[in-house]
Amino acid sequence: MKTLQRLLIILFVLSAPCLMAQTVSLYIRGIITQTPAYQPYPFHYVQVEVYPDSTNPALTIIDSTLTDVAGHYSFNITAPWVPGNVIPIVVSTWDCQQFVHSQFYYYISGSTQFTANFSICSNSVPAECSNYFNVAGSTGLTASLWGHMLTAQPATYSWNFGDGTTGSGEYITHTFPASGTYNVTLSTITPDSCMDNTIQSVTVYDSIPPSTCDNYISISNVNGLLISAYGGMINQQSASYSWNFGDGSTAGGINVEHTYASSGTYTISLTTVTTANCTDITYMPVTVIDSLPAPCVNNFNSYPNQLSVNFSGWFPNQQTGTFSWSFGDGTSGSGQNVNHVYAGYGSYNVTLSTLTTDSCADVTTKTITLIDSTTICSTYFIAQAGTNLLEVNFQGFHFPQIPSTYTWGFGDGSSGTGQTINHTYSVAGNYLVTLTSTDTSGCTSQSMLQVMVGTYNYSLLQGRIFANGQSITACQVQLYSQDPAGGIALIQTTVPDSANYYFFQQVPSGIYYILATPFAGSTCASQFLPTYFGDEYLWENSTAIMLGVANNPYDINLAPYDSIGGGAGTINGQINTGGKSVLLANEEVLLIDNAGNVVRITYTDSQGNYSFESLPLGDYQVYPNITGITTVPANVQLTATSPMATVNMTISGGTITGLANEYRISAIARIYPNPVIDNLSVEFNMHSNIVMIEVLDAYGRIILQQIISDQCSRKLELSVRNIGTGMYILRSIDIEGNVSNMKFLKK
Repeated sequence: MKTLQRLLIILFVLSAPCLMAQTVSLYIRGIITQTPAYQPYPFHYVQVEVYPDSTNPALTIIDSTLTDVAGHYSFNITAPWVPGNVIPIVVSTWDCQQFVHSQFYYYISGSTQFTANFSICSNSVPAECSNYFNVAGSTGLTASLWGHMLTAQPATYSWNFGDGTTGSGEYITHTFPASGTYNVTLSTITPDSCMDNTIQSVTVYDSIPPSTCDNYISISNVNGLLISAYGGMINQQSASYSWNFGDGSTAGGINVEHTYASSGTYTISLTTVTTANCTDITYMPVTVIDSLPAPCVNNFNSYPNQLSVNFSGWFPNQQTGTFSWSFGDGTSGSGQNVNHVYAGYGSYNVTLSTLTTDSCADVTTKTITLIDSTTICSTYFIAQAGTNLLEVNFQGFHFPQIPSTYTWGFGDGSSGTGQTINHTYSVAGNYLVTLTSTDTSGCTSQSMLQVMVGTYNYSLLQGRIFANGQSITACQVQLYSQDPAGGIALIQTTVPDSANYYFFQQVPSGIYYILATPFAGSTCASQFLPTYFGDEYLWENSTAIMLGVANNPYDINLAPYDSIGGGAGTINGQINTGGKSVLLANEEVLLIDNAGNVVRITYTDSQGNYSFESLPLGDYQVYPNITGITTVPANVQLTATSPMATVNMTISGGTITGLANEYRISAIARIYPNPVIDNLSVEFNMHSNIVMIEVLDAYGRIILQQIISDQCSRKLELSVRNIGTGMYILRSIDIEGNVSNMKFLKK
C-alpha cells in the first residue's frame, strides 16, 4: 500500500500584474539508487509536478518517466512564468514499502536546473501493477481526482474518499462534507488480477485557505566559493530574515552573499518571523568548489540503452564552446550531444573536456556502468485475506515470466515455497514478509512488504523534538515497526511542521520505535546525537511503544555530546553482513571513550567504510548503532607506537561484532605508478621485515599473494597486468603479523 508521506503545502503565487508572462525551461534530473548497496535502480517510476499558478489548476504540469538502466531520469519542462513569481516544483518516487519520497524546489530566477537524487529500497510492486492519482483541481469542498496506471494498463478504478463514501471511474469529482484533510484511497485491478492501492491526503476548504508563513530559498548564483541567495515569503508577508550558512557564519536581510573558506557541501538555513510572530525555517544544501571560475565549469549526463549510450554535455552558466569526449574504452568523439556504442558491459571512466569561446577550459570525469538489462529480473507479490482473520493467501510474480522458484519468509519465524501459498499466523500483528524468486537463468530478486494480520485499531502518533529544552524542526523523525518474530523495519519517515510537531498517521496496533535525527550540517547535528523515544541514543536502551491506544505526545529530548579532536590517532573499518560482500551504507557508527561518553559520530559510505581521524591517544569502543541489531562493541587502544587501528565489523543474524586490528605506522612507504597498468612498484619503510604481500579487491577477496623471501628488501616489483580494472588494496604483513594497507587503481 502506498502511503503518501508528503507535507501539505499551500501554494501561492506572487502577483506581478505589470509584467508580461514569459516561458521558462526547467531541467529536472537525478539518479535513483537502491539501498543498502546503492546500486542503480533501473526502470523505476518518477513523477514531477510544476505549479506555475496555483489559482489556475489548468496550468499545473504533471509528468512522469521511468529511470534508465543506470538509474538516471530527466525532465525538460516548459512552463509559463511571470518574472517575480514563484514556481513550486515537486519531484516524487515510491520505495518498496510504497511510501512516497518527495523533494521540493522553488524557481523564482537564476538557475533553471534542479537535481533530485533518491536512495530507496527496491520496489515490491512492478510498474505493470502500480497506480497513482492526482488532484486535477478543487473548488471549495469539491475536488476532481484523476487516477492513473504507470504503464497505461487497462484497469478498474475504485475510490474510497475517507468520509464514508465511495465511487468508481478513472476520473471522478467528489464533494466532501466539511473542510479538512481526508485520506483518499484509489484501488485498481488489471485484467490479469494484479492489484494496487494508493492512499493520499486530500485537503479541502469551504473558504479561502488560511494564510501561511512558509518561506523559501533561491540560490541565484554560485561562483567558486561565493554564493548569492535570495529569501522570500510564499504569501508575501512582511518578515525578518535570519541566515545561517552552515559554516558558523550568519547574516540578515532578503538578499545575501557569502564566501566560504573552502570547497564542500553546506546546509543553508533561512529563519523568518512575520509581524504576526509566525516562524518558519527552510534548509537547502549548496555545493561550492574552489577550482575553476563558474563560466568554465561543465557537466554531462549519460543515457544508456544496453551498449549504446547517449551523452549530453552543457555549461551550467549557458556558455558556448567546444565539447571533446573520451569514452574510457580508447575511443573519443566531439560535439555537445554524442552517441557511443561500447563493445561490452562494465564500468568506463568517461571524460568531457570543454573550451569556451573565451578560452576557459574544464575537464569532468564520471564513471558509467553498463548493465545488460536482459539479465535484470524483479519480483513482487500480493497478499489477500483468507478464510479467517489470521489466514493470508500469498501469490508471487517474477519478471521476466519464465519458470522460477519462490521462497517465502512470513515474518513470524516460519517459511514456505511455491508461487501460491497460504499461511495462518498464530496471533494478529504487523509482519514483514519476504519473497525471494530465482528464474532458470539464475537471476534472483527479492521483495518485502509489511502485511497486517487480524483486526486493527489505527492511531495517530505525534510529538515534538527538543534540544536543550527548545523544540526544533531541523530533524527527520522515523517510525520503526517490530514484527512478532522480532524483526524491525522502517515504515514511515517525516519531519516536524512549522508548529514543531511531527505526525505519523494510520499506525496500526503493534510494537514501535521512534528515532529523531538532526539534519546534517545543522547546528544541532554538531551538538546532539540521533535519539530514540525514551531519550536514549542507543536503540537497545530505547523505549518500545506498545501501541493499542496512542498515549500522545511522544516527545524526544535529543541526547547531547561533545566531539573531541586534535590528536594523531585514526580508527577506520568496514561494516558488512554475514561476512559477505553485502555492505551497509549510511549506518550510524559511534565512538565511545573509556568513561562511556560518546565523543564522535560518523556514518558509513556506499561501500560500508567509516573513519574517525585526529583522535587523542587512548582507549575507545567502536559502536555501530543500527536499529534492530544488537551490538557487541569492539575495544581499541591507540598508543604512540600504535596510533592507528582498523575495526571491521560483521552482522550475523541480529548481532554485529568485530575485532580491532591495530598496527604501527604503515610499513608501506609508497607505491607507484598509481593508477597502474602493468607493474606496481612498492617501497617499504626501513626495518619493515615484510613476509607477505597481498592484493585484495573491493570485496576483500585475495586475488594476488606473494611471499617475500628477502625480509631486508625495501622494494618490490609486483605484476598486476592480468587483474581487471578497478580499485584494489595492497596489504603487507610483517614478521610480527602487523598489517599495512594502501589503495591503488588498476587501469
